[in-house]
Amino acid sequence: MGREVNPVAGPVKRWGLVLAVVVALAQMALVSAASAAPVRIMPLGDSLTAGIATDPNDAAYRDSLEDRLVAGGYSFDFVGSQNKGPATLADKDNEGHGGFTIDDIKASVNGWLSASAPDYVLLMIGTNDIRQSVDLPNMSNRLAALLDQMITARPGTWIIVGTIPTQTDLPSGGAQMQALLTYNNAIPNIVGTRSSQGKRISWVNVYGAVAPSDIADGDHPTPAGHTKIAGVFYGGIQGVLAPPLTAPTSTSPPTTASPATSSPTTTTPGATTTAPTTTAPPGGGATYLSDLNPTSASNGYGPYERDKANGGAAAGDGHPLGLADGVTYTKGLGVHAPSSLTYALGGSYSSFLATVGIDAEVQPDGSVSFQVFTDGTKVYDSGKLTWASGPRAVNVSVAGKSTLQLVVTDGGDGTAYDHADWALARVTTSGGGATTTTPTTAPPGPTTTAATTTTPPTGGTTYLSDLNPTSASNGYGPYERDKANGGAAAGDGHPLGLANGVTYTKGLGVHANSSLTYALGGSYSSFQATVGVDAEVAPDGSVVFQVFVDGAKVYDSGKLTWASGVRTVNVNVAGKSTLQLVVTDSGDGTSYDHADWALARVLS
Repeated sequence: MGREVNPVAGPVKRWGLVLAVVVALAQMALVSAASAAPVRIMPLGDSLTAGIATDPNDAAYRDSLEDRLVAGGYSFDFVGSQNKGPATLADKDNEGHGGFTIDDIKASVNGWLSASAPDYVLLMIGTNDIRQSVDLPNMSNRLAALLDQMITARPGTWIIVGTIPTQTDLPSGGAQMQALLTYNNAIPNIVGTRSSQGKRISWVNVYGAVAPSDIADGDHPTPAGHTKIAGVFYGGIQGVLAPPLTAPTSTSPPTTASPATSSPTTTTPGATTTAPTTTAPPGGGATYLSDLNPTSASNGYGPYERDKANGGAAAGDGHPLGLADGVTYTKGLGVHAPSSLTYALGGSYSSFLATVGIDAEVQPDGSVSFQVFTDGTKVYDSGKLTWASGPRAVNVSVAGKSTLQLVVTDGGDGTAYDHADWALARVTTSGGGATTTTPTTAPPGPTTTAATTTTPPTGGTTYLSDLNPTSASNGYGPYERDKANGGAAAGDGHPLGLANGVTYTKGLGVHANSSLTYALGGSYSSFQATVGVDAEVAPDGSVVFQVFVDGAKVYDSGKLTWASGVRTVNVNVAGKSTLQLVVTDSGDGTSYDHADWALARVLS
């Protein structure tokens, strides 16, 4: 096993008597699949998919993935010519072949795809190429050829490509390890190129989630490592689909006209060219703008898109929404600069939230600015964003406002390639994500570890992992900078990873109960982060994230689990002296309660 993650009460939180219930639920889900038309998922790869050949009960990551899919309400059917796993695994079908290389998969995959007719493929291959030193310089080219062959053979199938885990028995500076790193680094571009062509493909970062301590024998993961791999693939599935899982609606990839050849008509942010029927936004919780009709809309190239990226001249011809974080989003708005969308709010909402950036179809080109207006007043401006800038989180107050206008302008260099995404664009009522309340509840008890105070620098963005807190306490070992919570020693955590399948290079890793306090000195305007249960303890752990400024609570996530996904935090700290980040258990003990403040930062 890897590093201990349950220092308090042992693994009773997940296993024990509930095992039979989990198995029964899985079997019930599969039995009901006949009437629910479950989608067919093919786990494809080598022994990291099949499990070690000498152990008939080893299902690699598939048993843990089945648990997640059942718990998430998905209707699914694993498919493949192989059948392997423990009795507790209700669906053992897979296409994992121990010892296979990229070329071995390529030689047989057409037959497998034809026989099993999968709707989705989870592909992780390349480990044996590294270990056998098979044409290492061309590994990425051979993967690209495999993907093209699969896309041609079955264009309606969605492929989720995983990077491969590290191999701990290889010399760190040797040719094999260098080839592994080069191969993994090439996968985002290989996938991104095909995604930009409208192919049904995305990728997930397995390498970033699986630490060296999660490798058992040099290349095969421990059970904890397989659990992490399952979590990453589950995050990839969540990024593409929402439960209940449904089959693709078309059998061929969409085509889009090249934005580089377009000649969009320039419009000012205030101008509107079309007026769809107005639908009053419903109240309660979060409402996605793609489910509402704007009162007016203009777009620089063809119509704007709902839940797709900007396409060509026809509505609905865009590809999936994708940003530079590697996540494919199922909800959002796809536009092309210059664009303007206006919605009637009627004073019914508290906040507007979104994740914004250049769409993956036009990487590495395009440069835009995202702007938000409420009742005619600009309340947010992203400044110039490019693909290299990465996405930005938007969270603005719309309390009492009548209108919301979303504007995208070019970055000052023309509108060619300026596809832009308002991913997860939504409005919320009180309690649905707003951060404007200031209850007077006192923060948890006193902190126990004092750290040297460093005055936070001013200007731009400052990550809290680059600052020293004035005080710090943590529920298990020391808190971590730019890593997840580890064990007893500082720096022993694995990469920060959340349920959206993203691995973060900046942030804070803690374990409940924890408290970190920073001196702001009135120098900053806002605190932002993406928070959730860490991938190492998926699917366990349940925590609450809280933010206090000058002793007053300004944010409370409520109970979060791995199944809850991630939350975006954006709170006002203008003129404030102290910022305290607190993570508590959710009332069921602190076992498995690793939690991440990913991209925790203050902005001036």
